[in-house]
Amino acid sequence: MNVEIVNVANHAAVIAVIANNKMKTAKYFSATWCGPCKVFKPIIKELITEGHPIEIIDIDANESLARELNIRSVPTTVIFSDDVEVERFVGAKKKEFIELKLGE
Repeated sequence: MNVEIVNVANHAAVIAVIANNKMKTAKYFSATWCGPCKVFKPIIKELITEGHPIEIIDIDANESLARELNIRSVPTTVIFSDDVEVERFVGAKKKEFIELKLGE
């Protein structure tokens, strides 16, 4: 699986990235001050390295997107399929759980 890493500088760019994806993707919402995020982020980075289409989004740097997607707690992972949110979960999860959700 080919993975393109995209640095998103603003809300419009994030929305464009979501709109252009036609496969199941994940948006991982995190914050630098979040303890559970620090535990879960290495798992997310490992999945990205393995080719899973996951975008890491800092809620403090992307407040408008977090507000638009109703992110109330971090870490929150939102799964999209063909531009539509199909699932979300809050908290750190096992690597296998994320792989399963992206593969369903």
